[in-house]
Parts: sequence; C-alpha cells; structure tokens
Amino acid sequence: MFDRNGKKIILNSNGEMFLKTVNESLSILENGVKELLDTNNQSKPEIKLLVLAGSNTLPNLILNFKKAHPDTTFKLLQHVDGEIDYKNFDFCISSTLDEVHDPFSITLLEEELFIGMPTNHPLATKNAIFLEEIANENFISFQSNKPFRTISYSLCKYAGFNPTIVFESDVPSIVKQLIIAGLGISFIPEISWGIHADDSLKLLRVIDPVCKRYINISWHPDNYISKYAKEFRDFAVEYYSML
Repeated sequence: MFDRNGKKIILNSNGEMFLKTVNESLSILENGVKELLDTNNQSKPEIKLLVLAGSNTLPNLILNFKKAHPDTTFKLLQHVDGEIDYKNFDFCISSTLDEVHDPFSITLLEEELFIGMPTNHPLATKNAIFLEEIANENFISFQSNKPFRTISYSLCKYAGFNPTIVFESDVPSIVKQLIIAGLGISFIPEISWGIHADDSLKLLRVIDPVCKRYINISWHPDNYISKYAKEFRDFAVEYYSML
C-alpha cells in the first residue's frame, strides 16, 4: 500500500483505495453515532452554517428561528481561504447563476440583479439598459472567492466584456457608499442586500442578458442531518418565500 520515494513514504494506488474505504467507514460510524444521539434527544442543538451569500438576511432568519427554538446555537463561517470541506457544516448557503437541480440543494430565493450607479451618472436618466452599455465602466465587486463575484463576471462575459474591478468589498452598505461617491458601479441584488433606489442611488434593470441569481441551501450527501438542522432548513425555506 506504500511506495518509497527517496526519504518519503507515499501511498500507492492500493493505499489510496484503502484510505478511501477507511474514510467512508469512519463517516458511516460518525453518522450512526449522531443518529443515535439525535433519536434519543441527546444531541446538541447546534447548527453549523457556511455562508457565502445572503448574509444580510441571516440575522433576522436566525432571530426568528431562535424564538421558536431558544436552545439552538449557531456557528457561522463567512470567509474561507483555500479549499472548503463542506462536510464540516450542516448547510452551505450560496448563490448560483442558474437554478439548481440537485437532491442535496434547495433554492431559497430567486432575485433579479440591477445595476447600481450614482444618480448623476449619464446613464441614470434611463430605467433599463443593455449590459454591454456599461462595458467601459469601473466596477465595484465582491472578492474573487465569492459566488457573487463569479456570477457578476459570468454575466459580463456573456455580454462580451471583462469587467474592470476597481474596488472589492463584501459589505453591501460599503458597496452602496462607494457607488454614491462615484467610484464605480455594481450589480445590486433586488432583495437580499436590502438596498433601494433613493436620491443618490439609481437602480437600472438589465434588458439583456437576463440578470438574476439563485440563493440556495445545500448539504453534503454523506452527512447526517439532525432533526434540529432539518427544522432550520424547513424554516429557512418558508422564511425566504416571504421576502
């Protein structure tokens, strides 16, 4: 199962195959223990969330859930560097450009993406634009490891250009202030950011391409989902349907 490589010992193909089987067996055992504790009401009411989208909507979601389940605790992770081990979380809340069709994901919210710009921008006299009209603009965007950045970039590519990113921020309120200051424009989700047009901010609908995203809740197929986690998932689906 091992090969020697100089002073190192590495797994060969047989070792890698055996390691995969061991890891799968350990996962089954771990899930079995969790299920026993859950069935006998001995599991800890804790929910671990990886939040890559819709973070502005989470405080009210969690607050309302805890009113009905006050003993439940939450562990949230928003910023991840490197590869993500999704098995460490009960759920991942993320966003996609296309609707998901996956037995381990549920779409929570479908929302249109507008273009936010200051009201003194030359295009602000319009109510709708083609995305290609802003090909030469400076963009404010999320960091490159966030799904929203990927979605924004994909839409621009579809319209025939690569966006020029001049500022990065993962905080919607900061993005808004940068736009108002005239430092760039940005995609603005219709609902989840809670940002609306006002005397200083214009939101333009995009005629083509269709600009929207889907916020989804997903779970690892090999993980045991506790009754507390299932209750939260069902609650989240209902909560987002009312936004």
